[in-house]
Amino acid sequence: MGVSATENSRYVRMLHEAMPGKSHEAGLLVNTRQWPLLAARMARMEDEGRKPGDHLVRLLRDQQWAKGPASEPTSRLVQATSAALLKPTGDEAAASGVLPAAARAGSVMVGPTKTSEKSTAPAAPAVAPHRAAGPAPRAGRKR
Repeated sequence: MGVSATENSRYVRMLHEAMPGKSHEAGLLVNTRQWPLLAARMARMEDEGRKPGDHLVRLLRDQQWAKGPASEPTSRLVQATSAALLKPTGDEAAASGVLPAAARAGSVMVGPTKTSEKSTAPAAPAVAPHRAAGPAPRAGRKR
């Protein structure tokens, strides 16, 4: 993934510093198959001038990954780490996961939907194109 051994050890150290008291969970995360992808994402963040450590502290602040079946904590931790690295840091709106500009851009403005006439049901039920009637199969075998 283009991450050197020294960079990888620095990212491991960053993770352990961001999760004090959770060294077992941090070790589980580092030993997953997805760790190289997360380390590459951290390297890309540093290339862009962002600090991965600022994002990783969310893992200790919001421990939803710790809840759930004990059989799969690593998959939840991988997902939480990926989400923490993708979310921007900054104001409270970003911390809550909702950015006002993004919420406005993603919302659909709909005008009044009041209609004066009642809508009627279609005369025939809709049929998927791949299930439309076609020629009937012929009886018998052809040679």
